[in-house]
Amino acid sequence: MWAGPLAAGVFITMPIVLWELGVAYVDLGTALFQFLALAAVLDAVERTEQGWELRRPGELVVAGMLSGFALGTKYTALLQFGLLGLGLVLCWVRSPTGARSGWLRGVLGFGLVGLLVGSPWYIKNWLWVHNPVYPFFFSLFPQSYSWTRHAEIAYQTEQRSFGLGRGPAEVLGVFWNLGMHGRAFYINQRSLVGDRLGSLGVVWAGAAPLLLWMRALPWRLVACLVYGGASIAAWFVLSHQARYLLPVFAPLAVPVALLPALLPARLLRVAAGGFLALCLLLNVQMHLPLFQDTMQVVGGQVSEQSFLDQTLPGVYEASQYVNTLPPSVHVALYQETRGYYLDRPYFWANPLQHNLIPYDTLPDGRALARDLRRFRITHVLINYDFCRGVEAAAWYRLLMDAIREGVLRETFRSRSASAGQRGVIVYELEVGR
Repeated sequence: MWAGPLAAGVFITMPIVLWELGVAYVDLGTALFQFLALAAVLDAVERTEQGWELRRPGELVVAGMLSGFALGTKYTALLQFGLLGLGLVLCWVRSPTGARSGWLRGVLGFGLVGLLVGSPWYIKNWLWVHNPVYPFFFSLFPQSYSWTRHAEIAYQTEQRSFGLGRGPAEVLGVFWNLGMHGRAFYINQRSLVGDRLGSLGVVWAGAAPLLLWMRALPWRLVACLVYGGASIAAWFVLSHQARYLLPVFAPLAVPVALLPALLPARLLRVAAGGFLALCLLLNVQMHLPLFQDTMQVVGGQVSEQSFLDQTLPGVYEASQYVNTLPPSVHVALYQETRGYYLDRPYFWANPLQHNLIPYDTLPDGRALARDLRRFRITHVLINYDFCRGVEAAAWYRLLMDAIREGVLRETFRSRSASAGQRGVIVYELEVGR
């Protein structure tokens, strides 16, 4: 009876889960839909002496619908959708002969409903940018709008920059590294704080060896382990970002939570229970300051605006300024992607977001200004906090030239920038200059 709540506790106290609860990534939504889809599949199927039986065909339709929701949140959900489909096909092949027709309807229901629910996002991509999984697989979709082979290589290089390597030692130490060296797997944060926020916690490094001692595992737990193992293997080949694993570690939390019940020796069971309890306490203690800050907002002691000003210095302040400008304003963002605080149309203008602005061929800041006007840009927002090391880039030199020539006129400076730090500055694009 306690296994479910403990599994939920193992998952929710993972440091990167606690961090992502307060940021605008979609991985937790993907994890929700994929976990429910897996649960529906496992509930629909039963293992018997004669083979695999489909006891609840309707639940495969529900699983397909939930998988479709996951497909609408993140491309990586295609992998788990494929794994569930492959598992169902294998069960169908090994099912009693007389039950094959029911399996066929169930598998088709899962696949077709999943594709139907998820398809609007991919159809939209095809119609808008000529690539259903934009910007990936450029070699298959060379007509991808505003994307190039060079951009694809740069993006792949950036995605593969995460982690500590892909050799045999890294394979064997993957759970230890994810728990103890979180900064290597955490967005672009390479500071020590990344070890805390980007970690999956030490529970996985300690639990993985104990799983080898478990005996007579129920087949549903074996299915969770195979599903998780295959997903981690694919993740290891692709991009080593810890947040991509959240949909995988949700089902893996179930066998970990059952360690204190399924280990063969009492001493191992007691040790496993104590280890899990200690890990949960350490994870919560690590993030207690974040909880305290958040609860002040929830309880009304601190206003939302004060909280955002404090946690997003410069960014939220600049966004509030932009929101006071006329509705006709269009903003180009440089070194800043959090445009969701803007109530005005905005445009990610950095290279490798697209190739709509030919930075490498523009001669000066005035030429850049003319190009920005093609997109009805009236203002430019630059987050100088993230401009360290980019001073030699063509886009940055063009911006600085436009500022020197008066083509970009400063209209807002964040308090941090006014205090001599880098901060966020908003410029107005001067018409006719």
